[in-house]
Amino acid sequence: MTPTTTWVSVSPVRPPTSPEPSGSRARRACMRVSMDPAPVLRTEARGRREGQGGRRPGAGRPGRRPRARLLALLLWVWLLPLGSAEADGPPCVDRPDEGPEWVFIPAGRYSMGSPGSEKGRSADEGPQHLVNIVRPFALMRCEVTVGAFRLFAEQTLYKTDAERSGKGCGTWDSSKGSWARVAGTSWRNPRFPGVDQQDNHPVVCVSWNDASAFAAWLSLQTGQAYRLPTEAEWEYAARAGSSGARYWDGKASPCDFANGADRALRDHSPVRDVVKGWSFLDCSDGYPFTAPVGSYKPNDFGLDDMLGNVWEWTQDCWHGDYTGAPNDGTAWQEQDGGDCTRRVARGGGWIVEPELLRSANRSRLPSDVASRFLGFRLARTL
Repeated sequence: MTPTTTWVSVSPVRPPTSPEPSGSRARRACMRVSMDPAPVLRTEARGRREGQGGRRPGAGRPGRRPRARLLALLLWVWLLPLGSAEADGPPCVDRPDEGPEWVFIPAGRYSMGSPGSEKGRSADEGPQHLVNIVRPFALMRCEVTVGAFRLFAEQTLYKTDAERSGKGCGTWDSSKGSWARVAGTSWRNPRFPGVDQQDNHPVVCVSWNDASAFAAWLSLQTGQAYRLPTEAEWEYAARAGSSGARYWDGKASPCDFANGADRALRDHSPVRDVVKGWSFLDCSDGYPFTAPVGSYKPNDFGLDDMLGNVWEWTQDCWHGDYTGAPNDGTAWQEQDGGDCTRRVARGGGWIVEPELLRSANRSRLPSDVASRFLGFRLARTL
């Protein structure tokens, strides 16, 4: 692969000492990281800092060891001047050949799951427990796009589970009143009624196996360790210091922050009869199905679409509740009766009703299943 670059968004924030990470401390800057097999880190302030100085002296010297480069990078992050904590950021730009944008997520502690009093909660969201994210990590600012997945599929000739099986991806079958797979549908054409996906929309109709294959490919191209986030990491990043049901609660209209089931879906003529009787957000974002990534306000970590747009795969095997769950942010696999034929998805999607569009909401799905509301984003081990 020709050496290219990937945009990495980092947040120079100290690990919090309070039980919850402080969203008001979240700050963002950008850094460019080579996608060579043996990458050399190069730093360059962008966004609101653009034009205020470039590469630090000595950054990018080819003789530095990887550990030294990482320490230099973290030191650079630490020393960045603190900027505005303003939530609004630039839209995610689809640059498949340059790689995704990343947000640095600091170590910290939070309460995972939901209290019994939270409206819409399920028993699988408890017991609520304290989790220590002991290592910082990076998380994609936006979900993996159609364009990025297309580059992967074209370079590797990869066929998704939905394509190989011939069964297609899942959708709502109004004639049966249930979910069913539709032959011929795939990430290339999920057949949203009356709407076509563009390359800057989140890829859908991808299974857990497909998402893992994409992560392995990106790791080989860059020499970095890319993977699906753990369930604990995902919720910690989604909350971004908030402890309520949603990270935007009390701030503004839900349609400013997330793409869920709203009036745009309810009033879309091809599906109007299908969604009768559902509940909807009392607002409209103009997108009945998926929206371009980064179309809404980010959370206080600077992450976009953590709730809504598409459900997102995580590493973890399914457990019916959090009894015995690890408290260090690691993935919970087959231990304690984990069902690894099913994996955990988080975040809800364009089809999720308001009471289910919550940071603690969980879903279990077979690892080879694909759906029109299911996508992913990756984490990066630092």
